[in-house]
Amino acid sequence: MIDFMEKQPPSIKLAIIFPLVFLNVWLLSLLCAYLQPIISILVTAGLVAFLLNYPIRLLEGINLKRSLAITVVFAAALILLAVLGFFLVPLLLNQLKELITNLPSWIDSGSQQLEQFINSPFAQGLPVDVGNLVAEPVQKITNELQSLARQSISFVISTLGSIFNILITLVLAIFLILGGKNFWDGIFDWLPTRHNHLIEESIAQSLQNYFAGQGILAILLSVVLSIIFTIMQVPYGLLFGIGAGLVSFVPYGGVFGNIIVTALVMLQDFGLGLQVLVVALVVGQINDNIVAPRLLGEIIGLNPAWLLLSLLIGAKIAGLLGLVLAVPIASAIKNTAIAIRDAPKLMPGIDQSEVALNS
Repeated sequence: MIDFMEKQPPSIKLAIIFPLVFLNVWLLSLLCAYLQPIISILVTAGLVAFLLNYPIRLLEGINLKRSLAITVVFAAALILLAVLGFFLVPLLLNQLKELITNLPSWIDSGSQQLEQFINSPFAQGLPVDVGNLVAEPVQKITNELQSLARQSISFVISTLGSIFNILITLVLAIFLILGGKNFWDGIFDWLPTRHNHLIEESIAQSLQNYFAGQGILAILLSVVLSIIFTIMQVPYGLLFGIGAGLVSFVPYGGVFGNIIVTALVMLQDFGLGLQVLVVALVVGQINDNIVAPRLLGEIIGLNPAWLLLSLLIGAKIAGLLGLVLAVPIASAIKNTAIAIRDAPKLMPGIDQSEVALNS
């Protein structure tokens, strides 16, 4: 079989390999759907353990024993969760409930402002019928905002209600941190011996850099936007600021969050909505051109088209969790492929054709 594949041109190899890969991915997605929520718990616990392992390694770097470093990090994480759970989360939930309650009146206010604009001399002097032009898009946006509000509160309630799954996830994360090296080594040992350590290092580096950089950016944007919106006296400024900042964790999520926040505020006060839009654009430009390049650099390293495609595939396969993991996984795959491709250059004694076949 190997000799047969070696004799085929690249197009034939691709035609043979692609259906096999597609079939395996499809079967794997069916298996993951059948094993839910076990897969989501395992992936989330692995992600939590991976993120917590980063500060643990930093503490180990200052000659702190691993057991003590784990204790310190977990204590700090529990204190942070307690503070957020007792102070910030109830406040955000209260603002979210108030927003959903007041959303119909905001929509009525937005409709009145739109009607005033349509009846204004400026709109009447335009060569097109503004009312018919904007009626259908506005109705669609209104329906989407109402649907999004209902889905948001349902998602929060269902998440908070899954206390048992949350506890299982935390316990599993602890076990992965304590014995994670043996666990991951056991998985990577199934890969070809020539490349298993190379793949392990490439994936770990890609995930670590991405989540660390994106996490810092999301927190910074949440704090900055919350402070600015509060100073501007934007209704539910804390909720809008933290929400717009956190969704920026996903590439292009910040743009989507700013559009939603601006649209909501415009419903209540069109002038204030324009101010929010200007602030969001300025903060976004500062983040994209100054802060993000210094923090992330070339961490993602994906073409924008591949970036968007990976987000769509991730959301289709695993929903919100897939959306969060899509980009780092795609980046890790790319970096791993590059590392395997460049491995013969770093180890000239190895037969390059054999490496290419194994990769």
